[in-house]
Amino acid sequence: MEFSTFEMDKAIARQVVFSAYLLSMEADDEFCLDISVDGGSSWVVEKCWGDIDLKSKLWHDDVTAEFEADNASELMVRFRCQASDNQDDVYIDKVVIQGLQ
Repeated sequence: MEFSTFEMDKAIARQVVFSAYLLSMEADDEFCLDISVDGGSSWVVEKCWGDIDLKSKLWHDDVTAEFEADNASELMVRFRCQASDNQDDVYIDKVVIQGLQ
């Protein structure tokens, strides 16, 4: 992943853009984007997507989440699947983190 520290430090608002493929996700399953502004010591759920938002067995490009985070030098993001079965998967690709003005 490439980004400019200078550009990220100037922005308070951030945007994560990615592609996702959901496999065997049922109505009560979801995957989430979590953020940390302290280098991973603590995490906050920023946004979750489920079958209502993104249908299973399809690629979804340009999925976007915007959020505010003051400490760009310590910013970390992670994707987490909250599913009911070991066969439920989410494939994530082309992740871009941007600072917004």
